Amino acid sequence: MRSIEGFLVAALIVVPLFGGLTPHDPLTRANASSEGPSMPTDAFNELSVEPAPDAWLNVSRPTIVVRITNSSFAPLLEWTVILLDGRRLVPEWDATLRSVRATPADPLLEGVHSAEVSLRDETGRVLQAVWSFQVDTEPPRVDFDPVPSEADRRVFAINGTVAEANLVDVRVNGFTAVIEGNHFSVPVLLWPGRNDLLAVARDRANNAGLAAGVIEWFPAAPSNMSYVTVFHANASFTIRVPADWVVETEVDLEGGFRAQLVVQQPEIVDLRTTIAVVSRLVGDAMSRALLLTILEDSIRRVSADSTVYVVGSPVAVDLSPGTFSAQFSVVETLPEGPRIFRLVTGFWSQRLSRIWLVLGSASTEAVEGQWHAIQTAVVSFRAVAPASETQTGNSPQAAIDRAFFVTLGGIVVLLIVFGVALRSVRAKPRNYSFLPTTAARSRSWLRRWDSRQSRIWRRR
Repeated sequence: MRSIEGFLVAALIVVPLFGGLTPHDPLTRANASSEGPSMPTDAFNELSVEPAPDAWLNVSRPTIVVRITNSSFAPLLEWTVILLDGRRLVPEWDATLRSVRATPADPLLEGVHSAEVSLRDETGRVLQAVWSFQVDTEPPRVDFDPVPSEADRRVFAINGTVAEANLVDVRVNGFTAVIEGNHFSVPVLLWPGRNDLLAVARDRANNAGLAAGVIEWFPAAPSNMSYVTVFHANASFTIRVPADWVVETEVDLEGGFRAQLVVQQPEIVDLRTTIAVVSRLVGDAMSRALLLTILEDSIRRVSADSTVYVVGSPVAVDLSPGTFSAQFSVVETLPEGPRIFRLVTGFWSQRLSRIWLVLGSASTEAVEGQWHAIQTAVVSFRAVAPASETQTGNSPQAAIDRAFFVTLGGIVVLLIVFGVALRSVRAKPRNYSFLPTTAARSRSWLRRWDSRQSRIWRRR
């Protein structure tokens, strides 16, 4: 990007002009009155302009807009002149907004540009404004220094370089970096597992330069945790979970959904960590690409909510032999409640015509200590052929579930249902009858329900 030095200081002025000129002459002639000199006025009280004086723009064909704020001033279009860098533009009058506007035919070059406008009404009054603005359409160049594949600490310093003469700031995953010359450094809080890194460098024109990276961080494994293997014959899987956790199978949910397995910490004061497995038969339409697309669609849906922060975007992972796996993680801030870390892993076995979703959820305060239980469950997951392989992907149930999984809202509903499974331990007895039946109603309902459940738990 070109560095501009000594760019013009804007001045919004009113110039008294005298008669004797014709409307075919340049700007000063267009403002002439055949009835004598125009009266000087205060342009700041008469009109406003866009782009604003000294503004920085990231568009190359900006529209010049002059709004008349004085309701008694009615400019004549035939006497209206708008100049951009000395070249006359074709003005258009908007009576509803009481504004005059004009757009250059060709893109502007990078740098400072001057604008002039002259307006005259039928009484001979003239308003003239002169100002300048800056065009900058080139984003900053930003890059990471080499990033290790795995961090040795949770708060890890990320370094890099940035090239921009008019830089405003650099942020990495939302954390503001310290900038020295062309170098930046910022400590970033990492979450367990895979972390996406995104550096955003912005300049004065709000251009954004981006750099992406990946880093992993794994908390130390606890030394006193033992595990047992849980085998679910009907859903055709095995999984290892902490030996002292509470195991429930075939948990019915609203709308015909069923969690084949829900494993929770023993009763504690704080929010329980939960591991849940949902499994469905699927038809021939299911594929690796479709499973990854489902997770990508879901992450777009949930990340549209400002309360959800994406830790690791959906990627294919090699976890279980004989099955295809894809995984992502998010942190969700609950209304009037704690933040929840969620690790979502999808498994698909073509041979068994079945899909599984494994969701590990923990409060952010407890995730560092509980990560090993979630990770062990995911890594140990195995698809197991049933004793009698009579199931096929062409059953009516498979067709229903295939339609369910390929809809964009389906996976989002599952995420919300999982969240209910996690938080419902705060209020007993467990009751899912009030769950919403549509994805569109689920999130607004969930916020109200979370708020209610948090108040109930605080009173206990």
